[in-house]
Parts: sequence; C-alpha cells; structure tokens
Amino acid sequence: MLSSLVSLIGIVGAMLAMNVSLALLSFTVLPIMVVIAAFWQRHAQRSFRRTRAAISMVNATLQENISGMRVIQSLVREDRNRDEFDELNAYNRDTNLEASRIAALILPLVEVVAALAIAITVLYGGLLVSRGALQVGVLVAFTLYINRFFDPIRDISQQYSQLQRAGVAAERIFQILEMPVEIVDKPGADELPQIRGEVEFRGVTFGYSRDLPVLHDLNLHIKAGQTVAIVGPTGAGKSTIAGLFARFYDVQEGAVLIDGHDVRDVTQRSLRSQIGVVLQEPFLFTGTIRDNIRYGRLDATNTEIEEAARAVGVHDLIAQLPDGYETPIRERGRNLSVGQRQLISFARALLADPRILILDEATANIDTFTELLVQQGLRRLLHGRTALVIAHRLSTIKRADSIVVLQAGRIVEQGTHTELLQRNGEYAALYAMGFRHTS
Repeated sequence: MLSSLVSLIGIVGAMLAMNVSLALLSFTVLPIMVVIAAFWQRHAQRSFRRTRAAISMVNATLQENISGMRVIQSLVREDRNRDEFDELNAYNRDTNLEASRIAALILPLVEVVAALAIAITVLYGGLLVSRGALQVGVLVAFTLYINRFFDPIRDISQQYSQLQRAGVAAERIFQILEMPVEIVDKPGADELPQIRGEVEFRGVTFGYSRDLPVLHDLNLHIKAGQTVAIVGPTGAGKSTIAGLFARFYDVQEGAVLIDGHDVRDVTQRSLRSQIGVVLQEPFLFTGTIRDNIRYGRLDATNTEIEEAARAVGVHDLIAQLPDGYETPIRERGRNLSVGQRQLISFARALLADPRILILDEATANIDTFTELLVQQGLRRLLHGRTALVIAHRLSTIKRADSIVVLQAGRIVEQGTHTELLQRNGEYAALYAMGFRHTS
C-alpha cells in the first residue's frame, strides 16, 4: 500500500505538470470513488464479521463434539449431531461465498470509475483539440497517465479488501485482549513472607453477582496447622470459600486474612506459591506423569517426586504402567482413569510443599480402597499444615480438628464430628442422609 501511495503521488504530480485543467477534471471522479468505498466498506465489514462468527461456531461445535464423543455415542446422537454440524458448515460456506462476492466487487467498481474518468477526459480534451488549445499527443499521453493513475488505486483497493478482513479478525482478538483483569496486585503490594497458616474470614460477604450474594457476613477463624472440614448442601458456598483463600476472587465486604495479612495487600504470586489446591475435576497437562507432578516445583528431584507419589498412594499405580513416570499424558489425561488423575494432582500439590492445602471434593472420584491409601498419606502430610477440606465423605472429614456446616452462605454449626452429632442439628441430618452410607 505504501508503494502504491508513492506511485499515486508521483503520477498526480506529473498530470498536474502536464495540464492542470485536464488533471483537475480527471480528479472529479475521486468523490465518487470515496462514496463507493464507504458504501462497500459498510457491507464488507458486516459480511466479514458474519464469516468470522461462522467459522468460530464451526470450530467450537467441532471441538465440543470431539470432546463429548462418548456421551454422543452413548445417547445415539451421531446422526443428529452430524446433521446439525452440516447445517452450521453450510451457513459457514454461504457466508464465505457472500464475503468473496463482496470482496470481488470492489475491483469492477474501480474499473467503472476509471472508465468514467477516461471518458470525461477524452470528451473535454477532444473539445480542446478541435479548438486548437491542446495537442493530440498531449491528450493521448494524458489518457495513458489516467490509466497509470488508476493502477495504484486498483492495487490499493485489493489491499484494502484484505485490510478489512484483517481488521474484522483483529476486532475479535482485541475484544479479548481489552477485557479488564479483575484480580490485580494493588500498587506497592508487599511480598507475603513465609506463613504459619493462620486464616481468618472477617465479616466476608461475596457473590459472583453483586445482586446475588453467596456468602453472608461470614466469620471463620482457622488456627495454623489446623484441619477444617466444610460441609453443606450444594450451593451453600463451600467452593467459594476455597476460591477466596487463594484470591481467585475479591470479597465484596470484609476481609480474608492470612497470618494477619489481608490477601489484597500482598502479591498474588507470593500468596499462591504457599497455597496448594486440589480440585474435584483433575487437570493434567501435556507431557509425562513426572512433568505433571513436578509442575509446581521445577527444581524437584526424581526422588522427591517419587516420595510425593508414594505419600498419596499413586507410586505403585504409576510403576505398573509400561513407561512408569515417563508415561506420556494425552489430552487432559484421557489415557488415565479419573482416580489416577486425581492422585497425580494430589502428588503435584503436595510436592509444592504449600503451607495451606485446599482439598475441594478432592476424593470424590477415588474408590474406597484408593482412598484408604490417600488417607494414610494425608495424615502424615497434613501434620503441622493448615488444611481446608471440602468433601461429602465422612472418612475424609471425621478426623478434622473442626467441622463447619454451611447453609445458604452462613455458618449454622461448628465443632468436631462427635460434638456435632450430639447436637442433633444440621450436621446430624446430613450425616444421616449421606455421610453414613459413604463412611
């Protein structure tokens, strides 16, 4: 485009030097070109946006169908999903054809304007020649210059079409890049020193939407080295508490304090490097089993990796695999069972040696035999370490130093397993309904 613009400026100067009146007359078609470009741009952008949206839907649907293949097959949805994908792909084809037609339209429009400029110049120049005011050679040369004048315009129009496509694609990229980051370190945030693990929720109110609070004026104190279990019905706010620990969200009212430090006053890196989180749905990354266990502590030795694996009872399972710790992990660990993935995520969190360990339904996908191995490892590894345990299994929480019962975002009971059963309250009801059968 830059070279075309330079050529265009040079040709305009030559035309003005040759004959000012003919040059100005030729330039009168430029406003028509501007109007055409504005009209074309409006329709082109709309068409190119539809094209980008269509291919995004095709890719998203394709990824969803591949990821959910087992569910699709189990519900015999292959034909229906294929038909839906064909319809979406047909829409993608139609939007691309429309965009191609619009992109191809700009060049013929430029040719029409160029022909109009030549026609005006020949008519007016012919009149001047008949009057003897202009030589025929000058008119012929000027007509050739008009052709040269529109050559860079043709090139620019083609590049302009590509620029419009790229601009629409860039819009979608910048929509993501310009999204504000909600959780950021405040200016001058301090590094959190080595912590003991004392945690306090002081008057915490929080909701994913300000109009729908999940936690209401929550007050909870966890001493350093203490294991606290949180139980309650679905939607009570158990996982929300775990998310506030590591400052995945900021409280709306109140404060979360670790060793007296408000988590909003320290850097996220120094905070999260001392907190380990094991979620209900384990996530493994591409690489080997050894790479995944070492993920949070890259300087760990092979011996330390194996010790962490033994502590959670996964070493023997890994040793039985053909390549052992060098077994490659497929996408999201699909070549391993859910229990194996969960145990590997246990080992990953424990190897990082966090001062605070959060277990969010971390044993939900582990069978009873494997859970016994995990419990043995956890009893040793949780010693002297602050732990927040969210679970539905009695065996996971009955040894906790304190059990917190949540209901609708409020603490309704707190105490040990024995104390809460004696009160015959909400915990006793939960125990009678579910815990007893999973113990």
